[in-house]
Amino acid sequence: MRAALGLCLLLLLAGCNATAPETPTPETTAAPVPGAPDDYPPGIDASGVVDPVALANAHGAATGRRYVVVSNYTVQYPNGTLRSSVSQRSRVTAVEWTATVSVGGRRPGVISNTPATATFYSDGRLLVERIRRGNETKYLYIPPPEYNGGNGFYNSLRRPVPYRDPWALTASLDTRTLGVDNGSAVVAADGIADRSLFTAVVDVGDPANVSYRATVASTGLLRDQRLTYEGELFDGPVRVTRTISYRRLDGGVQRPPWFETAKVQSVRNGTV
Repeated sequence: MRAALGLCLLLLLAGCNATAPETPTPETTAAPVPGAPDDYPPGIDASGVVDPVALANAHGAATGRRYVVVSNYTVQYPNGTLRSSVSQRSRVTAVEWTATVSVGGRRPGVISNTPATATFYSDGRLLVERIRRGNETKYLYIPPPEYNGGNGFYNSLRRPVPYRDPWALTASLDTRTLGVDNGSAVVAADGIADRSLFTAVVDVGDPANVSYRATVASTGLLRDQRLTYEGELFDGPVRVTRTISYRRLDGGVQRPPWFETAKVQSVRNGTV
C-alpha cells in the first residue's frame, strides 16, 4: 500500500482529499473523581485506554477555549535525511488566536513547497498572514465577509489533528497504563490493535515499529504525546516522529505589529 503524503493530517488534511475518521457518538460514562491514588482519567483504567471516545471528549473539554498547543512532526528517510518537517505553536483564547508554522526538509508541505515560516493572527472576525521564504516576505489579509470565522485549514491552526480527537489513535493502538498518580496517568503502546484504523490516522502504508507515550491529566487532558512509527510513502520508506503538548494559556493574544502592513500589502491587493 502506498499512502499520500502524511504531512496534511497534522493540519486538518489541508490540501488533501482524504477524510479523517469521525469521532463516534459518545456513550454516557460516569467520570471518575480525581484525587485518590487508584483513580484514573476518563476512559482509562489499569489496563490502558478502555474508552477512547470518553478520553477524546474529556481531552476536548479540558483544553477549553484558552490554551497553548505545540506540535512537531518530522519524517526521515532510512539514512537519516530529513524528508519533511512541520513545527507549529498556537496560542488560543475564546476569541483571538495566533499560530506560527514552520516547514522544512526536502519535501516541505502544508504552507509551502520550499522551507518557510508562516504566522497567522485572527481576532475572530478576520485573518492576516505573513509568510517568509528565504529573503522573501508576503502578506495575506482575509476580511470578515470572506473569513467568516475560519474553517478547514484555519481551524486546524488552533488545534491540530489527529490529536484533536484522539479516539482514533488510541483505539487503533494496543495501549497499557504504566502508572497513575493522583488521577493522572501515563499510557504507552508498542503495538497496533487495529491496523486499518491506524493506517488511516497516520496515512502511511505498511506501518510498523510503533511507539506511543502519553501523559494524561486527571481531567483527561492529553498534556504530552509522542508517537513514532515506520511506514511507506510514495517515494519510499520513512520513519515518522510526532510530538504534541497542551498547556493552559496565561495572558492573552497580541495583535502582531505587522497587522496594518498585511492589510495594505496583501497579495489579494496585487501589491506584492
